[in-house]
Amino acid sequence: MRKIKQSKVNFRISKTYPSFEIVYHSMIHATNLAIKAVDKIKWTVLSETKTIEKFTAQKATTYFGGRNWIAWFTNGIQIQDGPYTFCGLPGLLLTIEDNKANHQFKFVGNQKIENKQRRMDSSMKEIFVTKKKLNVLWNEDKKDPAKNIKLMHSSSQMSETLFYNAHNESPMSKQDLIKGKQQRAAESIKKNNNFIDVTLYK
Repeated sequence: MRKIKQSKVNFRISKTYPSFEIVYHSMIHATNLAIKAVDKIKWTVLSETKTIEKFTAQKATTYFGGRNWIAWFTNGIQIQDGPYTFCGLPGLLLTIEDNKANHQFKFVGNQKIENKQRRMDSSMKEIFVTKKKLNVLWNEDKKDPAKNIKLMHSSSQMSETLFYNAHNESPMSKQDLIKGKQQRAAESIKKNNNFIDVTLYK
């Protein structure tokens, strides 16, 4: 597992066709969480066009996840879908970015792939929550990132368990584990603080 390249994002999007059921998958407190996209994205289609990768693309705008988005879609590919949770335009979304250019998705090509089961698609236990509940859980984790470690060590079954540093194999106390978790969480929050959907992580 150490040889598997780690993703730079902590979420996954799954879409079911032809119903277009969209699910946002993430993890908090070592728990797999999922949110079903309930609200359809409301698009404003404009008359402006331009060429993207030899396709004639038309401009559209929307407000989603606390951001204003500018999109370009093409009728040349009759697939009403796009990256992330974006969909619902009369053609494939070729590019979309927020008006501050913090996030941008670009169409770079298409290819036919074999329909094989992938590791990321394997069944896993998930808890479906609302957007509001995920936000509450995220803020709890941000406030006390070592909560799971504290709960684990409060168990009588773990009272005699010894932990070792993976780098130098030196023993680690409960306080060392908690401090390390808090430090890593603070670094992660500082580094990863520009979410696509800011309404989920406010």
